[in-house]
Amino acid sequence: PTGAGRDTTVGAIQWANQGNIFGNDVDKATATFTAVQTSGRIAGYGFFTESDIPPSATPIGIQVLVDWVKAGTGTVNELELYLTVNGTAVGFNKSTGAAITTGPVTYGSTSDLWGYAWSRAALMSIGVQVRTECTAYTSSPTTEIDYISVVVTYRLPGAPIDLPVGGRNVGLLPTNRSRWALLVPLADELTTVVMPRQLVYVDIEYDAAGDRITG
Repeated sequence: PTGAGRDTTVGAIQWANQGNIFGNDVDKATATFTAVQTSGRIAGYGFFTESDIPPSATPIGIQVLVDWVKAGTGTVNELELYLTVNGTAVGFNKSTGAAITTGPVTYGSTSDLWGYAWSRAALMSIGVQVRTECTAYTSSPTTEIDYISVVVTYRLPGAPIDLPVGGRNVGLLPTNRSRWALLVPLADELTTVVMPRQLVYVDIEYDAAGDRITG
């Protein structure tokens, strides 16, 4: 992210050094608990620029990676993990409620849109909002975040097959759904009344969902 902030209207304790979530380094945002209690929210935003996502892209999945660090004794759990648009939480809470341990955790998937209909404008304003809670206090348990990253998986519209004049699309072979048959004139011109045609096969590949040609 290029920006960070806090929501201090909730929680008994608040995050400190929220500007440290920008990169994988030694500096970290920190929430230190003094009892069994909840934290405020920490947020990152400014993940994408206009050049990162093509105008014709259709988003199909969003992944968020949070690099957690757990220090001290006691138990701290995830409480909230939302995507935001212009600072407002949208879609599903992807927190699992799990106890936080040190290491990166990925939320969402390449086919998960978090219960929200994303436009390109919304992706330009996407953010991540996180909240935690101490469920078992022993001695100043601390939750830290080293960095947050967002990855958007998207599709681009396909290009039509431009057949020569007189060409005909036969379609996919019934015995091989990855092979497309086309009848193509030997020459692409308008003056010849009768033009011999040849049968051409095009081998294609599909994505994992089986609904888009990838090669």
